[in-house]
Amino acid sequence: SPSTTTEVPSTVETTENTTTTEEKPELPNTGTSNYNILVLIAGLFLVTSFVVIRKEQN
Repeated sequence: SPSTTTEVPSTVETTENTTTTEEKPELPNTGTSNYNILVLIAGLFLVTSFVVIRKEQN
């Protein structure tokens, strides 16, 4: 059991190092994908709010 507990922090450290090194070139890709998601959410929000306003007026 002590061998597994010592392995846990080592794996966490390696994953953190790999993610930090991989995030640098992937930053523009994640930024564009997040921007597209925000645009889609904003568009859906505008459409739903517009439909709700139309229903309330009628």
